[in-house]
Amino acid sequence: MRKEASNSVENIVDFLYQETEIHFLVHPGDKNVMVNATEMAKVFGKRTSNFLVNKETKDTISALERTGIPVHSDLKIVDDRGHMGIYFHRLLAIDFASWLNKDFKVWILLRIDEVVFGNYKEHWDAHVWQESQKKERDRLELKLSIDPTPEDFKEYLKVCKNIDKASRMKERAIKNQLKLF
Repeated sequence: MRKEASNSVENIVDFLYQETEIHFLVHPGDKNVMVNATEMAKVFGKRTSNFLVNKETKDTISALERTGIPVHSDLKIVDDRGHMGIYFHRLLAIDFASWLNKDFKVWILLRIDEVVFGNYKEHWDAHVWQESQKKERDRLELKLSIDPTPEDFKEYLKVCKNIDKASRMKERAIKNQLKLF
């Protein structure tokens, strides 16, 4: 399940994992995705503080910081529309998810991909459909020029509408992605 809410500073996308909402914040300015770690921990009855004091976690944070990714400074306590909690940078959230449960890590990875690339896939699928409809239109145009039938003409009109529909779908996917970033 995915819901989006827009706000002037960031966009909120939430997904349901085992009856618990997990909120993702998309920051358009720095093109970052953050995940509500408090909600992540709640699913497994654990605490973010136990993860953060872990030596391996501290080493991971240091390694990420050395690459210029401000992971430690991205640990934020956010109170936004009732989604209060500690939010981790997406890379730290992946590490945290792995610490919590390996299957949950895969789920988090897939949700981050959906946030980042979801609209791209919708755009690509619409593009592929549009191109196949253009080929069908060309085939029907040739057929209509040789031996026109009412059925072929109806099919031709339907295919032309599909091309327009695919174009609108592509445009909507682009607009939706731009809203996030």
